Amino acid sequence: MKKIFILTPLIIILCLLGASFLFPGVMFDLLKTAEKSVAGLKQHSIYVKGLRIEYLEGGKGDALVLLHGFGANKDNWTRFAKHLTSYFRVIAPDLPGFGKSSPAPDGDYTIRVQAERIKAFIQALGIKSLHLGGSSMGGNIAGAYASRYPKDLKSLLLIAPGGVVSAEPSEMFRLLEDGKPNPLVVGSIKDYERLLDFVLENPGSHLDL
Repeated sequence: MKKIFILTPLIIILCLLGASFLFPGVMFDLLKTAEKSVAGLKQHSIYVKGLRIEYLEGGKGDALVLLHGFGANKDNWTRFAKHLTSYFRVIAPDLPGFGKSSPAPDGDYTIRVQAERIKAFIQALGIKSLHLGGSSMGGNIAGAYASRYPKDLKSLLLIAPGGVVSAEPSEMFRLLEDGKPNPLVVGSIKDYERLLDFVLENPGSHLDL
C-alpha cells in the first residue's frame, strides 16, 4: 500500500512531464485556461464597427479596462487581474491586430486610432464610466484615451507607458533618430534575434528557428 502511495504521484508527475514534452502547445493552453479560472475571468467576443474583439471579463464593481503592450495580448493581465476581480469588473481586451482580435482592414494601428477603437469597444459594452489601465503600448493608448475622453474616466493607471518623452532620450529613440530600424519590429529571424538582444538583459542562446 505504501508503494502505491509513493508511486502514484510519481507516475502523475512523469505523465505531466511527458505531456509537456510531447504536446507543449496543448499543455500551455491548459495552464492558461486554469489561470483564467483561478482569476475568475471568462473569455468573450464582440463585434465593434466590423472588428471582432476578444476579451477577458470577470468580477463585479466598477469597470476596470486593462490594455496590453506591444507583442502581448489579453492573457498578460491574468495574474494581475486575480487580485482585482474581488473589487472590480475587470475587462482585458485583445487590441485590434493583436491576440485573437481582428486585424484592422485599413492597417492603421496608430495610438489615436486604437484609442478611438477602445472607446467604441467600451460603448458597445454599455460602459459609461470606468477605470482605465495600460502597460507599455497599452499605457500610451490609455493616455491618449484619457486626453480625448477625460470625462469617461474615474482613474488612470499607467505601467511603464510607451510614448513618454524623457529628458534624456532612451536607447530606442536614439536608434530611431539615427535612422536605424525599429528594434521592436520583426520581419525575419535575424530581426527576432536582434529583438531578444535589445529587450533582454541576458538573452542566452537563441532558439534554433
